[in-house]
Amino acid sequence: MLDGLMLPFGWEVDPPALGIALLLGFSVGAVVSVTATTWRVSRAERKRRALERLDTLTGLPNRSAVEEQLATPPAVASVFLVELDRFAAINEAFGREVGDRLVRSVAEHLQALTKGDELLGRWTGSQFLLLSPSCTTHDDAARRATEITEALSAVARIGVDHIRVSVTVGGAVIGHGDVDLPAALEGADMALAIARNAGFGSTEIFDRTKARPLSTHEADERLRRALADDHFSIMYTPIVSLEELGVAGVSTTLHLADAAQGIVTPAIVRALVEQSNLQREVAIHLLDRVVPQAAHWARRHESSDPVTLIELTPTQMIDPEVAAHLTRLLDEHDLDPGNICLVLSSDEPFELTTAWGPLRELKAAGVLVGIDNFGEGWASLAFLRRMAVDVVRFGPGVTESMSDGRSELAIASQFISLIARLELIGIASGVTDEVQRTALHGVGCNLAQGPWFGRATTAAGIDELLDRGKVKPGKQRRGIDWKAPTTA
Repeated sequence: MLDGLMLPFGWEVDPPALGIALLLGFSVGAVVSVTATTWRVSRAERKRRALERLDTLTGLPNRSAVEEQLATPPAVASVFLVELDRFAAINEAFGREVGDRLVRSVAEHLQALTKGDELLGRWTGSQFLLLSPSCTTHDDAARRATEITEALSAVARIGVDHIRVSVTVGGAVIGHGDVDLPAALEGADMALAIARNAGFGSTEIFDRTKARPLSTHEADERLRRALADDHFSIMYTPIVSLEELGVAGVSTTLHLADAAQGIVTPAIVRALVEQSNLQREVAIHLLDRVVPQAAHWARRHESSDPVTLIELTPTQMIDPEVAAHLTRLLDEHDLDPGNICLVLSSDEPFELTTAWGPLRELKAAGVLVGIDNFGEGWASLAFLRRMAVDVVRFGPGVTESMSDGRSELAIASQFISLIARLELIGIASGVTDEVQRTALHGVGCNLAQGPWFGRATTAAGIDELLDRGKVKPGKQRRGIDWKAPTTA
C-alpha cells in the first residue's frame, strides 16, 4: 500500500489517485505531467484573480475587492471616504500623468497611516475608502478624520510649480442605532458633500441624530410638510464686481427650518430634494418666491440691474413644467429674462444628453444658464465642453488656492483664462479675504461672492446693500455683459 509517493521536482501525488490512474493504464509520468500542468494553471488563475482585485494605478484593493471584504463588516467601526482635492483641476491643468502621480502619492501616504486592523482601498477615481474597527464612537471618527487630513496636507512639486495637496474626509460610524454598513456608506457620502462645501481639507462625520439617510417616502413626507407649513426660507448672497465692489448680482440658496434640526443647510436640503419625488413642487415654490423679488430689484435698482442666480437640481432643470412656470412668472412680473440665471447645482453627475433640450426655449428667450462648482467633481472641463452655458461659478477650492502661492495662482488663472476665451461669465465663490480678492482680480476674474463681501442674508439685507453708498450705480456692471451670447 502506498503511504505517499514523492516525485521529482517536489511534486506529491495522492496515492489513491495514482493507483486509479495506473489501473486505467496511465503511466506515472503522465500522471505527474497532468498534475504539474494542473498546478501551474491553478497558480496562474490565482495570480490572475489576485491582480483583478487590485487597482492598477495604486496597487490598493479595488472597489470590488473592498466590497467583498465589507460583506461581513465589524459590528462597530467607522467608515471614511477620503477625497483628493482639486483632482479634476489638476488633471486639466497639468495632464493625466500628473494626476495619476498624485493619486499614487496619496495612496502611499494613506497606506503609511493605515493601522493593522484597518482596511484601505480605492473607491472611485479621486476617492479612497478606509474602514477602521478601532474607531467606535463619533469622537473617535472625528479624531481619525482630522489625523488623515493633517497628515496629507502637503505641497507637491511639479516642474517649477508647487501644488498644495489636501484631502477632504467624510465619515460615519457603523453600529450606532440602526446604522448598518449601507447606511454608514450613504452617511459618509453625505458627510463628504458637507465637508466639500466647507472647503478643501475639511472633515465631517455623519450624525444620525442631526441628519440621516431617508427613504424616498420619508423625504417626500418631510418636504410636503415644509411646503404646507412654509418652512422653507430663501437667503441671498451678494455677487460683487471686483473692480468697483458694487453688487452686480444675487445668488439664492434654499434653507429649511426643521423642528428637530433647526435650520438645515442648503447642501442637506439639496440632497433631500434630489432624493424625493417632489422636485417640481419645490422648484415652483422657489421660483414663486424668487422671481417677484428679482423683479423688485430690477425696478428699484434699475441702474445696477442685478442678475439673480437660482440653483436647481438636474431634474428640476429639465422639467418642462418648471420651465413653463418660469416663463409665466417672467411675463406676469414683466421681468427681463436676462435678469434670471438658472444654475445647475448637484453633488452627483447626470446624463447630459437629456438635460439640455428643455432649456433651449428658456435660453432662446434670454434666460441665462450656469453651472456651479466648476473645477470640482463632475463640473469639470469635460462637462463644459458638452453643455452650452453662459455662467460658470468656480468652486470654493479654486478661490482658496489663490492664497496658496504662485503655482496655485497659475492653476486658477488657467481656469479663468479658459472661461474668458469661451466668452463666458466667471464667478468666484468663497472669497474670504483681500488677498484672494486682489489675486482673483489680477488674473482677470470680474465677479465674486463670499464672506469678504457679505454672507447670505434676507431680501431686505440685499436692498440695504443696494441702497447704501457702497454701491456705485451704473458702474458695478462696467465691463461685464450679463446678457446671453447670441450663439447659444
